[in-house]
Amino acid sequence: MTSESTRPSERDGDDAPARATHDPAAFEALVTHHSVALHGYLPRRAPTVADDLLSEV
Repeated sequence: MTSESTRPSERDGDDAPARATHDPAAFEALVTHHSVALHGYLPRRAPTVADDLLSEV
């Protein structure tokens, strides 16, 4: 598998979350990459506000 076919988090390594703290574009890419997991996790942890939390991200 080439680096072009790997996901951004695999290609960038562990620094993706660190970059996301300073770079809005990196944060957006990180959230987009994990959006399915976030949509599953947040309603279980905060069911009454999950939609609000997801819309803020």
